[in-house]
Amino acid sequence: MVVLSDRLKSVASFVRRGSLAVDVGCDHAYLAIWLVKNNIARHVIASDVNEGPLFRAMNNIAKEGVADRITVLRTRGLDGIAQYDPDDIIIAGMGADQIVEILMAAPFTRSHGKRVILQPMTKPERVRREIVRMGYVIRDEALTLDKGRIYQVICAEGGGRGHGEGYNPITPGEYLLGRRIIERRGELFERYLAEQANIVATRFTAKKNAGADYEDDRILLHELIEIHRRAPAG
Repeated sequence: MVVLSDRLKSVASFVRRGSLAVDVGCDHAYLAIWLVKNNIARHVIASDVNEGPLFRAMNNIAKEGVADRITVLRTRGLDGIAQYDPDDIIIAGMGADQIVEILMAAPFTRSHGKRVILQPMTKPERVRREIVRMGYVIRDEALTLDKGRIYQVICAEGGGRGHGEGYNPITPGEYLLGRRIIERRGELFERYLAEQANIVATRFTAKKNAGADYEDDRILLHELIEIHRRAPAG
């Protein structure tokens, strides 16, 4: 029986029931197997660019008896995936630059009704800036703790502009932390906020001491301090 890590459980929580999903960089195919065995996705395309992960994926899929509901595909990013007309596209466990590169090369993911579920290992602020620029609507976001590290998951959909009509411009702190994550707060958020504020403060001090331009970090650090101050009493 496949057991997902807390990180992948958070990713899976954004997959729509009955969807045709794609897991880009599927590795062992644990997520794909879990999605079909729990009747979340009706079918999953498990893709990877390397033979090793695909071999492991096919073995696990066969062991779990779900080969009729998972298509294993060797491809780079989302190349050739548009023909399957997927509903939900998962890109998890990759760096921000790689995620952005994959999405920029796959304009079909920005069509109305398409959903992208992104879990960057680095620079979530870059992922948000670029998907907003590309026209995705950020629908929801979450924090999850896995093996001592806090991860962000970003759920966005095609067919819109940025955060959608009626939203205020996104601030630097919201690009870094996520507007909906800030709204929900919680104990995990307070820890994550402190971690990020410390990173920004260290970078700000280093730039200032080196005589480099630190204005962006000064503005961001000020916003993070204000977000901390807005914490509900008690």
